[in-house]
Amino acid sequence: MIRPNSIVPSRFQNRGFTLLEVLISIVLFGVVLSLLIGGFRFSIRAWDRSEEYAVDTANLQAVHRIFRNTLGRAFPVTVDEDAESLFAFEGDENRVRFAAFLPPYPDQAGLYKVQFDIIRVQELYQLRMSRESFRPASFPQEETEETGTTVLLETESPIAFSFFGSPTDGQDPDWQSDWDTGDRYPALVRLGSVNEADDTYGWPEIVTAVEINIDSTCISPELGGICRMAN
Repeated sequence: MIRPNSIVPSRFQNRGFTLLEVLISIVLFGVVLSLLIGGFRFSIRAWDRSEEYAVDTANLQAVHRIFRNTLGRAFPVTVDEDAESLFAFEGDENRVRFAAFLPPYPDQAGLYKVQFDIIRVQELYQLRMSRESFRPASFPQEETEETGTTVLLETESPIAFSFFGSPTDGQDPDWQSDWDTGDRYPALVRLGSVNEADDTYGWPEIVTAVEINIDSTCISPELGGICRMAN
């Protein structure tokens, strides 16, 4: 009896994979799988970074809007300090404090003491905003009493305030790290990240104009102001 396989050439006979072929297949499969996993991880990181960038951009836009709108409502009321009548505006690298006439949201409309602070919490820098009803006697106090503090921004980069203007008559306007000139307001207030090594400012940078032309409290003298022109 003739066996069927005996008439089929050996090159056409079915045979299994050799150990070398199996090893090569496993290696190729591993390479392809690692490439796929690497591409998947890259896509996830790119997606996460794009989401973080979008959130950071939205936060910066919100801070810019709040900062601009609040400073835009700065009210040129004056307070008595050391027998002088000075405008209610103070600032340094970590703080801006001023009087502002705010709309009826979220609290009642009226004259408030508004304060922006930069606080370092562990490895993060926080921009905080607080406010309370304006009282001339309590304006120089660091802490607010009536309202809580809102954290507007958190960042790993150091941030600081600076002020543009002429602190004294006859001096060319320039950026100042402190503003304690009580007889005038700065023209601009800047909030930006600062390189502690060389004290240079970088992105993001928020610059807001302080547009005050006349002491409006002459209309309402009970607020403690005096009628005079503001620089």
